[in-house]
Amino acid sequence: MNAKCILNEWKQQYEKNIEYDAQESGPDHEKCFRVNVYVDGALYGTGIGSRKKEAQQRAAISAVQQLGINTDFIAFTRKMNGIEADPKSQLNEKLQERHIKNFKYTEISRTGPAHEPTFTVQLFINDIACAIGTGNSMQNADRSAARQILKQFDEGSLSFSDISDQDSNDENSHAIPKDAKCILNDWVQSRRKSISYQQADRYGPDHALRFEVDLYIGGKMISSGFGTSLQRAELDAANKAVKQISKEFMDCYPKTNFPRYVHLPHYDELAMITHKTFESVTHNVIVSIDKESVVASVIMENCLTGQKTVLSLGSGNVFVDEESLDNNGETVIDSHAEIIAKRGFQRVLYKEVCRLKKEGKDTLGMLKVLPNKRIALQNGIKLHLYISKAPCGDGSVFTLSQPGSHTDTGIIHLPIQSDKKQGLLRAKIAKGEGAIPVSELPDDRLHKMSCSDKICKWNVLGLQGALLSSVIDRPLFLSSVVVGDVYNFNHLSRALCCRVKRQSPYISSETSAVTVNHPDIARSTICDLPEIGKSKPVSVNWNIVDGSTEVTNGRTGKVSPDLYLKSPPPDSCIYSRLCKKELFCLYKTMTSRQPNYEICYQRLRDSHIVIDRHINYHEAKLSSKQYQRRKTDLYRTFIEKGYGMWEEREDVDEFSL
Repeated sequence: MNAKCILNEWKQQYEKNIEYDAQESGPDHEKCFRVNVYVDGALYGTGIGSRKKEAQQRAAISAVQQLGINTDFIAFTRKMNGIEADPKSQLNEKLQERHIKNFKYTEISRTGPAHEPTFTVQLFINDIACAIGTGNSMQNADRSAARQILKQFDEGSLSFSDISDQDSNDENSHAIPKDAKCILNDWVQSRRKSISYQQADRYGPDHALRFEVDLYIGGKMISSGFGTSLQRAELDAANKAVKQISKEFMDCYPKTNFPRYVHLPHYDELAMITHKTFESVTHNVIVSIDKESVVASVIMENCLTGQKTVLSLGSGNVFVDEESLDNNGETVIDSHAEIIAKRGFQRVLYKEVCRLKKEGKDTLGMLKVLPNKRIALQNGIKLHLYISKAPCGDGSVFTLSQPGSHTDTGIIHLPIQSDKKQGLLRAKIAKGEGAIPVSELPDDRLHKMSCSDKICKWNVLGLQGALLSSVIDRPLFLSSVVVGDVYNFNHLSRALCCRVKRQSPYISSETSAVTVNHPDIARSTICDLPEIGKSKPVSVNWNIVDGSTEVTNGRTGKVSPDLYLKSPPPDSCIYSRLCKKELFCLYKTMTSRQPNYEICYQRLRDSHIVIDRHINYHEAKLSSKQYQRRKTDLYRTFIEKGYGMWEEREDVDEFSL
């Protein structure tokens, strides 16, 4: 039973009023629908999709979850009351589960007197006549036909392979959505290949013409399709091509261990393994994510062996709409590539720390346990951040309009500070492009700090964040930041670290508890240059521990199951594994297993916070006192240097598990 049906059943059972309010936006060729579902006038769910029905379904899913509706109980109640579920709805659900959208009920006769007619309909699935139904109305005749098909499915006399228009000889074949041409076009564009359909044959009498079409990708014939029209033949060829491509990639992907590119400079090698890994792990994704999006990664380098390993990947350059923001920790608020890669890295840390404390070793050879029972990086391990485009905010806003070196690299930073606007904290605005100074932010728009500011924060507080600081001995700093497009050494030097270091009474001292990390800043010539255009909401994340690729809609901050070539990973759910709730769950797991629990408990007890299942996310972050002190000093430094006040929303952290 789909979510709309569940909601309707619940409405009838409890006599509620449910309304769907749809809003349409975007050009004709790229419509976007936003649907709000109201229960007795109160908003309970929002859904976004390229079709109105899709958006309604997602809104209904959200409402069912918010209302806590027990779907098993609804089905049980129907059964006890002797109410038969609508056979047409049941059949529609079964067909949709297999991505079969080509089915229709056709009236073939109407007999009897006008006051007592009898209707007869024929049910066609994929143009195959499957059942005939009769009834005293068209609706009842449709139900009769659907009931017959459901009975045949239950008895085993009919299977989906009998009505599928796909080649069912392959036992691993799967139903392909009817928009396979769109899927294929996006896949081809993302890999910069050409695609063409060529009519190979036309035969048969005029009343029963048949067409044959050959599909070419990159000049190579991939498949042939057949149908009663050119469009159907092309669709058949696209279906076969998608199935073939999917099978080929499932056989050889994902691949994440690449040979060293010894012929490349160090920073170009970091970029190369990022893009190779990214291409490898996104084989199951429909959208052309690298056409306009930014790609970022956190890379581990073993200086003893020279091996470089991508730990986490992210793509995207949007963040959540205010209507989709919630306070339960289930929404990924910022889907810019750098932030996604960093959160993926934190997920790797959580899992590796848990494994290290449980088994005495981690799988990546990255971490070690110190004599004080806290965690640190192994000797010889370095961390690098690669971004295909300069981070938004202070690191990129002046690159094209102000002088500076576009080729210099290295550890000796030469920051430019020739304009009073340089160094200012900036924020990106919901549904807007670019980043503006925090002092100019409108009161009515959701905003998040720019990526330049966040990377600057990481160079003071570390990549591990507040929660992991409870077990990690010292901040995990980046050894280098490598940027592709829109690179300027002098502006990046200022934006990513040097604006904090200069003449700060809180941070300039070598003996201060808070230090400023100055990573190598370098340019890579190996990058996919983003095209100029409005940002797309698609965001992809992958990390080496989970292994699977996850796709989210940056505007909603939730997983988008419709953006996978075959199907989402089996462990995926509606909210992302990178949301605060998921990471908080990992934190709870980590703290419950740590051998040094007594010390941690004592430290938290001294700060009047106790680790238990009732502690909320915000309180857990506050429990890391040293991290919070360094953060307070950093924010005070920004204010004293005239850069502005760091903007944070603590209300989104006030949730418990």
